[in-house]
Amino acid sequence: MKSLTTLSTISTLTLLGVLAACGGSTDIDFQGYDGGTTGGSSGFGGSIGGTGGGITDGGSSGVGASGGSGGSTGGAGGSTGGAGGSTGGAGGAGGTGVVCGGVACPPPNVPIGQVDSCCVNDKCGISSSLIGGQCIELGQDGKLDPTCPQQTIQGFTLDGCCKPSGMCGVLDTFIGLGCVDPSQFGGPPSQPCGGGGTGGTGGTGGTGGTGGMAGSGGTAGNAGTTCGITNPDVCNTGEKCCVLDPGLDYCAATNTPCACTSPNCDTLPVTCDGPEDCPGQICCGTFSFQQNRYTSVKCENSCGGPNKREICHPGQICMNPNQTCSQSPGLPSNLNRCN
Repeated sequence: MKSLTTLSTISTLTLLGVLAACGGSTDIDFQGYDGGTTGGSSGFGGSIGGTGGGITDGGSSGVGASGGSGGSTGGAGGSTGGAGGSTGGAGGAGGTGVVCGGVACPPPNVPIGQVDSCCVNDKCGISSSLIGGQCIELGQDGKLDPTCPQQTIQGFTLDGCCKPSGMCGVLDTFIGLGCVDPSQFGGPPSQPCGGGGTGGTGGTGGTGGTGGMAGSGGTAGNAGTTCGITNPDVCNTGEKCCVLDPGLDYCAATNTPCACTSPNCDTLPVTCDGPEDCPGQICCGTFSFQQNRYTSVKCENSCGGPNKREICHPGQICMNPNQTCSQSPGLPSNLNRCN
């Protein structure tokens, strides 16, 4: 039997492209790492052709028709796979919620955006960006207690309550947390129920009535310091805004440290948001190059140096005529700085 074979050569072509980009910034705020892109493509191809009686030889592949019986075997395997599929479907029915301590948690149904079910010590809880992203137990025990102070967080005023531990909490009926420790979602630390000692301190504050003459200073308090992005509060004179990342911003006494219980959480104390809060001084933000973030916003006598920025309102003329008032990626969106 004769055969004629023709061999064609195989050729290879490779293309490589590299692009690189770099940039910089004169602002003190972190702008992200310099970037570049790389790319390349390669390909090769070839063809081998035959002629003639090779097809006749291929006729012997008719023996391969016995593979038809193999096909029926494959069909049987297919039905087995179908049975396995129905079993998997039954398992899906149990996946509508999270199971905590052997109990299936129902899907959360609250109008606050993305909310997920989660477990806290084998008890059902929820997590949401509105409460800082951490998992908080639902339906926590406690009862209303007038000695526990109300707290306003992100525009929501919550009544005080007393937990079984004897510590104050706030009563949440909006998303069903119950009597919850406010520090769990970025609020100030709780205090003991009863509050007798706190009342005594309030008596000292009564002497501050003479300070009522400083009501003119209260006008700055009326402007106050805006605190929070969604449903913001206004912190008055003698208060600061504790900006939490992650967490909910809240107002606290100026001499009270900002509290944060979330893992890897940063706090930024803000006592002013513009010149009206700092008569005779400058509302100044301090940037830490080591921490790559702002660490304080407060009234200062001067605001110079490479890591200082005057805090301003949009459209305000900056003290430095070479700077303009604009937003910073390192500050909350309700704060602006001269740059």
